[in-house]
Amino acid sequence: LPSVQMPEDQTVCLGDEATLEIHLTGTAPWTLVMAETLEPYTIEATPFMMAITPTATTQMVVTSIADAYCSAIANGQTSIQVVQIPMQPEAPQGLDIVDFNDGMTTTYLLNQVEFGENYTANLSPENAGTVAVDGLEAIVSWNIDFRGEASLTAMAANLCGLSDWSVAKTIEVKSTIGVDELEAGK
Repeated sequence: LPSVQMPEDQTVCLGDEATLEIHLTGTAPWTLVMAETLEPYTIEATPFMMAITPTATTQMVVTSIADAYCSAIANGQTSIQVVQIPMQPEAPQGLDIVDFNDGMTTTYLLNQVEFGENYTANLSPENAGTVAVDGLEAIVSWNIDFRGEASLTAMAANLCGLSDWSVAKTIEVKSTIGVDELEAGK
């Protein structure tokens, strides 16, 4: 009896082509019927390379196969996941005013977006401090000499590309360290 072996599942970016390498046993020529098209494919050699450009995640299911001598019911299938560039995240969430009296690091939450696999954040101006991302948290380590207005933005990424930067989260940075001592000494 003829048989079919479908490839492993694939992930492609929207608009990209997926190539399915389909292996067949039996004697050429083969006739392969897929549930998605119901149109038979006549195949002269194995492996058969099928190129498709799906617009959405899809399952490719073989319903029957025949070779030069006989036919068989087939049950091979593969999935093609279609991924898009991530959406633009919303502004990071967290404190609007940072006071060094409360500590030198502040954690902000990044908004998860559809198709976002990993995230990055940017703190400006550059001398405000540094930012490290851990999952959906942006941890800002403030520069002890910085005072004023800073902004924090976020971006999502995946294998297809980068989102646009989010709208900026505006943060007022100040220090009241020592203010109580100064007022007490007057």
